[in-house]
Amino acid sequence: MKITVKNKEYDSGKLVRSKYKDYSELRDKILSKQEDGKSYNEEDLDNMVSVLVKIFDNQFTEDDINDDMDVADIIFNFTSIDFSIMEKLDKKVEKVNEAFTKGKK
Repeated sequence: MKITVKNKEYDSGKLVRSKYKDYSELRDKILSKQEDGKSYNEEDLDNMVSVLVKIFDNQFTEDDINDDMDVADIIFNFTSIDFSIMEKLDKKVEKVNEAFTKGKK
């Protein structure tokens, strides 16, 4: 996954389970609030920023994100984590399918 903070692009590298746990716990907490009709509050945004910093191994600070990113970009980058996982998974499945198809000739 990639993110741009203060005009510099960063790569998250591997999304290991400890990082995913932090992300998924917050995602689930936020989703349950939204089901109750509540919107994002300051605590949610602070937690999203904190998780983004962890996902990217502290290559930038929470202040960097808070000073540089629009609120919509914070939310977008946080929610993009699931999309990034699915994209990597799709690529792996494609690769296996291609190898399987080549072997059938």
